[in-house]
Parts: sequence; C-alpha cells; structure tokens
Amino acid sequence: MTIDIGKILQAEPYDCVRTAIGELCIFGISLGGQIKLRKEIGKALSECQPIEFVKQLVPHICFPRTSLKEGRYKPDNPVLTSDDVSSITQEELEQIAKIYVETSEYLFKKLTFEKRKNDKGETVSCGKYGEIEYPHQEN
Repeated sequence: MTIDIGKILQAEPYDCVRTAIGELCIFGISLGGQIKLRKEIGKALSECQPIEFVKQLVPHICFPRTSLKEGRYKPDNPVLTSDDVSSITQEELEQIAKIYVETSEYLFKKLTFEKRKNDKGETVSCGKYGEIEYPHQEN
C-alpha cells in the first residue's frame, strides 16, 4: 500500500463565495502564511482596523476556483493581487471574514494536548480543540 503524503496534506476549501472578481474559495492559512501576513501588515494587530486586516488576509486564504489544484485544492502561493482585493466589496469581505472565523477553530477554541500511545506503543502528544475560549461577538 502506497500513501501519498502530498494528497493527505492538500487542503480543500471551507466554502466558496461569489464576489465582484468571481467565485473565491476560502481556505485556512498556513503558519508560513501567518508569518508573511504579519510582515505585510507591518504593525501590531491591535493597531489594525478590522477591514484593513481582512484585506491583507484575503490573498492568503482566498483563491479563485479556476486556480485550484485539481479543481479543489489550495494552490501553493497566493494568486490575488492588491487590485483584485480592492475590487471586492465590503459586504463580500465581511462574508469572507465570517466564514473564515466560523470555520477556524484555532481562533476561538482552547487547544489542549493529551499524551496517548500510537499503534507502535510510542507515547505521542495529540492536540484537540475543546471548549470555546473566545466567544463570538457581533461585529
């Protein structure tokens, strides 16, 4: 039996949204994407306006359906330009943000680690999202 690690690691979209620039599929952001995003913002997140942050986030999490690998997987690199993001309406940006927040458990649930034995009898740490740590709030 052959296991294709590349296939296992491929991410499928949380959801897709029709926008002024076409259908965009929303994915999670990788750790590398988070690091790039922080550098692009260039200031503390507390100093960012929410809509400004979402506009910076969009290229890292949104991809046109036509750019998906094999028609359903997240591309390796962002494809949206700043002009593309500028063309997305505020309502569409809010819809994207809502979907992203609702589907990204790491943003609001507490991550706990448990030690378990794997199939080989080795002790491993397993992460699991538990209780809501940061409840959703309007706006």
